[in-house]
Amino acid sequence: MKLIISLIILLSSLMSLAQEMPVNKVSEEKPRYFPIWGEEAKKMGYTLPRAYGINISRIEHDEKFGVKKATLNGENLFDALPVTGDVKVDTETKINMIRTDFWLLPFFNLYLGIGQIHSDVQLEFKTQLPIVGAQQHKIPFKATGTVANLGGVLVAGYNNWFAMTNVNLTDVIIEDELDVSLYSIAFRGGYNAGKLQIFTGAMYIDSDIKITGSRQDIVLNVSLSSYGWHGLAGLNYEINREFGLTTELSFGDRYMYLLEFGYRF
Repeated sequence: MKLIISLIILLSSLMSLAQEMPVNKVSEEKPRYFPIWGEEAKKMGYTLPRAYGINISRIEHDEKFGVKKATLNGENLFDALPVTGDVKVDTETKINMIRTDFWLLPFFNLYLGIGQIHSDVQLEFKTQLPIVGAQQHKIPFKATGTVANLGGVLVAGYNNWFAMTNVNLTDVIIEDELDVSLYSIAFRGGYNAGKLQIFTGAMYIDSDIKITGSRQDIVLNVSLSSYGWHGLAGLNYEINREFGLTTELSFGDRYMYLLEFGYRF
């Protein structure tokens, strides 16, 4: 009986040990081609994120634009109507996007995104007529379409501090009514506190928008431009090696809020 019990204990110990041993672990690991020079960076003591990522994001932003050119039925708006004061254009935009990225180098990330955009645009101006007097005009536009962006991120770090430079090209495709092209460059710097990274920085945006709208027998074409710097701040929370959450808020003349959920593999 004692012999049987001893054999059972021995077999149990061997099975437990076998489960803990990395059997054929080297042969089961898939080779990682990216990032290039990743193994060298790890040997130098750097902790690298997983090479590939999929991110789902929600972006909301409000912005005011300056009018470069406006035509009414083919004629300059300021010649066709007795416009007084400034012409104002306000936009409220919501974007749902999915983005993929990969680390080409330990310090350089490339990404490509596509999503859907919903935009409310309102053109406001005043006219002064001899009999009617001053009148306020508001012309609204609603647009839904596809947005695509392409960009790269350059990263540097020292101890727990980091800095990033992000260059982004964005194009919006909306049938007939709205054509948007946007270029931006952002600088961010922050502190890595374990699972939480806090950052702040600034972003420069240069955007051109063309709006074409028709109401009955009136055709309006407006060209807009917006450029300049604004501040930003945000944080990234690493749930684990696979999942993370990012939020960012910009402030100044251009309001933007970003919420992003990411998965790395």
